[in-house]
Amino acid sequence: MRTASWPFVAALLVAGTVGTDASAQDVQDLGTLPTFDRARAQDINASGNVAGQAYRSDLAVRPQAVRWSRGHRGRFAPEALPPLPGMTDGNAFAISNWGGVVGQSSIPGLIRAVAWKKEPGIGWQPIDLEPPPGLTNASANGVNSRGWIVGNASNPAVLDSSRAVVWFPRRGDSFEACDLGVPDGYRTSLATAINEGSDVVGTASRPEIDDLGRPFTRADVVVWSRLRALDGACNAVATVLPSLPGFLFNVQPSIGDVGDVVARANGQLDTTGMSRPALWRRCGRTYQRPIALPVPEGFTDATARDVNSGGQILGDALLRQGGQLLASRVVVWRRSHQGAWAATLLDAPEGVAFTSSNRLNERGEAVGSAPFPPPGDSGALLWSPAPCRRHRGDDDDGGHRRHADE
Repeated sequence: MRTASWPFVAALLVAGTVGTDASAQDVQDLGTLPTFDRARAQDINASGNVAGQAYRSDLAVRPQAVRWSRGHRGRFAPEALPPLPGMTDGNAFAISNWGGVVGQSSIPGLIRAVAWKKEPGIGWQPIDLEPPPGLTNASANGVNSRGWIVGNASNPAVLDSSRAVVWFPRRGDSFEACDLGVPDGYRTSLATAINEGSDVVGTASRPEIDDLGRPFTRADVVVWSRLRALDGACNAVATVLPSLPGFLFNVQPSIGDVGDVVARANGQLDTTGMSRPALWRRCGRTYQRPIALPVPEGFTDATARDVNSGGQILGDALLRQGGQLLASRVVVWRRSHQGAWAATLLDAPEGVAFTSSNRLNERGEAVGSAPFPPPGDSGALLWSPAPCRRHRGDDDDGGHRRHADE
């Protein structure tokens, strides 16, 4: 079969004629900080406030962490989040429902985890999150409403030193760092998200050899549950989740408030480039075996990035050819009353062939980015449920219309 050329494929994707049903979302560019021309939207909280990064496409100014505050009539005001003293770069990865932001500050050779706190009359101030003893670099990747922060820490001078870490707030602006450890049989770990029930999700990695004698790195999803600090150490139950058959490199997991987990599952060496959106559903305190969500029609691969308590799963649909990424679109999966998963492509700005997702909130609002936005746009994107009218005889769709009507 002859493969369509890239300009033809891009035109189809931008027009929305390739894939699944048309989206029920409005897409909005959030803008960026003065003197910057680009931005990435990386998390959104229950109030619709957003955290991410502002940068320049020409690299003339160092990238900075940014927080967008939702104002009147859905307008967003970006605020700069300063890096730690002596550092130049900043990035905000997560925002809690009470508005606190976490991420990292860096200079070449050193990365530090940061929590930003707003001081009256002063503005946002960075707090250095000290890594556990023996570790020097750290990044904060998630935070919940209790102020518990998760991420990873490492020491570049020590092989296989990466550890999943949780920071518990203490008096004043201090935090206590706890090493979540590494599950038996693995070399390293990192934490990527924490839910409102304080369940932490991340990955654990180890080197392996495939059937042809080739080395590769295996990464499995880990859930640390029943987390608490005890005598200066983390006390949690670590559960390694089984992988999809043939997909042994799982990355970027996220966890919803009901405990469901999603991740990007990548294939082994003989299926390089193949990615599938993996879902693990929690039943009580145990997890069911993973399922692969359907890849939207017209695409070759897909990934899952986040899940909310309403069962909506956010991710990306990818079109690859010969190892090259030709296009990408943000997608939402929902489960029908019959139990099947259906994918809906979300609109892209006009003329944009590449969009990627990051997080969604309980209202179904999602954030992500367009790396090559139209002139005048920043590329930091917000998708909001479009207003809809309920007609007599319409079926309920699992809460999506209820949120849109509110």
